[in-house]
Amino acid sequence: MIPKKARQRHPDDPVVATFMLPYAQWQAFKTIVESQGETVSATLLAFIEGYLAAMQSPQGAAAVIDARIDDLLARKLEPWQEEAIAHYQRLAQIETQMAQVEIHVETLKRRSEARLIDIEVEPVETTHHHTTPLSEIELCRQFGINPYSLGHNADLRRLSIPEYLHELTGWYYHAGHYHPPEGF
Repeated sequence: MIPKKARQRHPDDPVVATFMLPYAQWQAFKTIVESQGETVSATLLAFIEGYLAAMQSPQGAAAVIDARIDDLLARKLEPWQEEAIAHYQRLAQIETQMAQVEIHVETLKRRSEARLIDIEVEPVETTHHHTTPLSEIELCRQFGINPYSLGHNADLRRLSIPEYLHELTGWYYHAGHYHPPEGF
């Protein structure tokens, strides 16, 4: 048998290559390559390009390998990037909604504070009308106000204790005592 003479080819002409390897290795290789979204041909071509670059120049091989890694990472990360963007947009919506909720909560707090009945009544044994100045405790007893809750209730209204007692009783604070409205 006389061997066929190979025809002359142009350097850019494609060539069909045939090689032998165990079937199990081929199937394992093919499974891994396809699971990465690649084709077997593209993977083998990339290997050949990298091998040739390494034989010609180590720096060229590094560039080919780096480009291949960058391409692979870009393809692998793309779905995660899209998912991350979707999560970020959802988070921004939630933050906007939370800001609106906080505004509504503050509005409700202000409304509830305005409606708050913040005096605590104590039983009053006698209710006689004083025209002389009274101490804070005496004034509270006179009007049946719990003196121990004054600070808290005044703070709720953002008032000082004398301002708060004036709102409740009409009595004025001066020089350490409370004076009746008609005598001040």
